[in-house]
Amino acid sequence: NVFKKVGWRADNAPAFWKNNAQTIAEEFDGDVRNLLRQCDYDATKIEKFIQEEHPEWFPSLKGPKVSVLWLRLIDEEIHSLDSMGEIDIPADRNILRVTNYLLGESLEQRTEENLKIARETWSEVCEGTDLIPVRLDKPLWLCGKSSRHDYLDYWGTWGKEYLDTILANSRR
Repeated sequence: NVFKKVGWRADNAPAFWKNNAQTIAEEFDGDVRNLLRQCDYDATKIEKFIQEEHPEWFPSLKGPKVSVLWLRLIDEEIHSLDSMGEIDIPADRNILRVTNYLLGESLEQRTEENLKIARETWSEVCEGTDLIPVRLDKPLWLCGKSSRHDYLDYWGTWGKEYLDTILANSRR
């Protein structure tokens, strides 16, 4: 139920959840908190562990978007993690759209280079503040998600207020 609560789609990848659950059961005595404890409750250590040290245990968490979403979910719903400020925003086409609109970028194509630029751009926006890039993902994604490109309407009608609320609660 926690996945439904946070809006995480599991309908298209049941093997994803089965593999993660099996790994947690076999390698961490059935408790994801054992993984967190092993990595000192540090998001960057967990990310390195699942992506570099043991990618075979969590193959569905190896990408720069899904692993970050998973870390944010863990941080918000299971146990707070240190170093969340060092985790990039999980960029996708929706983040590109809102980045273009809000920051005047021109990242029209969903290429690896443009996704990298978007991640770096939001890290720079947060630099020197107490904002955390990964916590900006959900409000920015919601503002940019429209396939009809009416995200400009979202920003004016509810997006800015929503983002301000999230920002007020997303300090380091």
